[in-house]
Amino acid sequence: MSNSLIQQYMYKKVKKGLLLEGEGSDAAFGTPNLDEQFIQTNLQPLLSDELKKEDDPPSFHLLQPETGELVIGQAQLLLSERSVFTHQYIIPTERKEEWLRSPEKIFQTQFVSNYDEGREIALEELSDIPREKAENIFRKKQELFYSLKIDESIFKKLLYACLAAAESAKTVYISLDIPLTEQNRHAVALLELLYIHLPYAAREVFGAVSFQKAAAKQKNVHLMFVEQGSIRLRNHVFENQFVFDFTTKRISGVDMEGQKHEYLDFAYDALQTASKMDDFFLFAERALKGLKLNDQLNISYYDRLCAIYLLDVMDYDGYERDKLGILQLLLALLQKNHKEKSEIIEIAGKILQREKLQKDGMITKEYMKAVFDIHQITGLVEAVEFTVRTLAYYHEEPLCKELWSMLDKYPRLYKHVLTFMDDIKGSYQEVISLHLDDKLSQRQSLEAYLSNMANLLHAHVFFIDDKEFVKRVKKRLLIEVKISSRPFAIAEKFFDFLWQNSIHPAFVRAVMPDIKLELLKLAQLERLQLEDVRIFGELFLSAHAMEDSALYKKGVEGEIFGLLHALHAAFFEKIDHVESLTELVDSYLLEDTKQAGKNMIKEGGLFQPFERLVLFFQSSEGRRIEHDKLFAFLAIYSSETQMLEYIMWSYKKYGMQDGNYVRALKGYLVGDRNSIWKNKDYQRKLKAIRSQSFKKLLKEVKRKRSGKFSLLFGKYGFFFVLLVLLAAGGFLFI
Repeated sequence: MSNSLIQQYMYKKVKKGLLLEGEGSDAAFGTPNLDEQFIQTNLQPLLSDELKKEDDPPSFHLLQPETGELVIGQAQLLLSERSVFTHQYIIPTERKEEWLRSPEKIFQTQFVSNYDEGREIALEELSDIPREKAENIFRKKQELFYSLKIDESIFKKLLYACLAAAESAKTVYISLDIPLTEQNRHAVALLELLYIHLPYAAREVFGAVSFQKAAAKQKNVHLMFVEQGSIRLRNHVFENQFVFDFTTKRISGVDMEGQKHEYLDFAYDALQTASKMDDFFLFAERALKGLKLNDQLNISYYDRLCAIYLLDVMDYDGYERDKLGILQLLLALLQKNHKEKSEIIEIAGKILQREKLQKDGMITKEYMKAVFDIHQITGLVEAVEFTVRTLAYYHEEPLCKELWSMLDKYPRLYKHVLTFMDDIKGSYQEVISLHLDDKLSQRQSLEAYLSNMANLLHAHVFFIDDKEFVKRVKKRLLIEVKISSRPFAIAEKFFDFLWQNSIHPAFVRAVMPDIKLELLKLAQLERLQLEDVRIFGELFLSAHAMEDSALYKKGVEGEIFGLLHALHAAFFEKIDHVESLTELVDSYLLEDTKQAGKNMIKEGGLFQPFERLVLFFQSSEGRRIEHDKLFAFLAIYSSETQMLEYIMWSYKKYGMQDGNYVRALKGYLVGDRNSIWKNKDYQRKLKAIRSQSFKKLLKEVKRKRSGKFSLLFGKYGFFFVLLVLLAAGGFLFI
């Protein structure tokens, strides 16, 4: 029903029999736009069939189906026509707020008492609902409470039960100790008094019926007045519900013993002074915006919201009773739609201004976490000084360390706190110093130490060029480098951490030179690995590292620098144009460089490119290659395939013009115990090389190896034949 006009529905049930208990006829009338499905689902279940006796009172009902409309209706017994007549108004969803916010429009509704079935004119859609003149509800309060024997305690329990029923979809059952003729008047008056003290969120779901002969569970009904004597606690209908039987003075389901509810106190005070609570309810509605419906119906939220609301008039009693709960509620409220809740932010600021710091050690951690979270959401400036004062208050206690650890997780507030402390020179110097002692303690793991260092540097620029801070960090990092079995790797870890965490370049320049210099001091040529050379390139030779390169070119460290530079060029740069290692390193470092390079080649199997390999086998006097040593090296450390590949590459490069190479190759093929000539497959592969000179060389190798065998037989032939015969005889004997 999208029509914004108010719909009507009337229903008359004519009864038979003396007691109106027999089956009769039905007559229904509705406005043209009233949906039949809506009638069957939401209106017909409300139609009373219980009114039978002459003194049965009218039954007022207030319902809100899941479709969102507001239904206001009344059923009454028409004895003259032996019928029960029901009249209902259906207010569309988009307009029902007018009635929910002005409850007098609900409870002063004027209902039609009968309907002429002979009329052919359809029921009209209405722009408003007609109202009866009625006395102000607050004027009825004294008579009502006297007649129903309601006092402050009972009223608060009733209001508590109504709000709890709306939250939990339970029902409040009330049996009044009054004559039936007074039932409707008193029930509707009590319902109105309770309704006007319910928050708006509760009003938007609340449903009630003013008279039911027997208690029953009815959908969307949270408050039901029932006939005297109909409440029997053994009836399963009343299990886990709220029951107020004034005829027996028995109340069940409401346990408020020893509880203090600011909301109930506030509501009762408003009732006593005939004050409307709309200003508070509007405040609560704004504060709770965005929260789940269950939270908007939870009495604990309204208890704390009352305390918060009263802060505006300097009433801090509620806050003093529940400081932590109040602040945590403010946080919960600000976690949803905080940009629309400026008054909540203002109240949080006022609380922190008044408190100045949190001294109650029992709640300090939880309270400060709420402060941190509120600042993270809103940027509340009062949170900064409040945090500083609290840290200073506990600075000599273990709790201070815990608070700093918590604060680490809130970078923006952490930065503001350190800046605030530094701006007020002297006042908080000891607090900062103790914090640094903890964060940069030698007991911290390296990962924790680096993380703490980065947090501090990001939090305040003061630390970037603070000599004491730089000295602390440099000392720890140098220790880590010295004790590590892989100093280059640990230094790279530092360097990468600094860049990945965007540490200020000025701090990097202040710390890294000493670490890099220490690396050169610790470098041991016999233990150098290729990975160390790669890291050397990153730390010493990259564009951002060349600014301080002059620092490393003096003394012994300078020699190591030169050697590593040469190795880096050989292994990580293009070397096609390099003909000698002397182009990369001074001659007095040549032998050390060659040995270090050979170690890396054999450890990593890095025989190719062969252009690099031959550099490490040049003689100290010049560019002459020591081919015999190179073949011996490959014979020991390379595979047969790698040797074949080298022979194919090197013969093409040296074989035609370098006699030393040819002699070395022949010597390897003929005499080396690891010679690939011994392997028939590799013999074939060697013979497949298309070079006449190489084929000639292989014939000579073959001849020399045959001659070598003949020479061996000539020298040991007799013994060789004897050995063969003995072996054969032994075989036959077996």
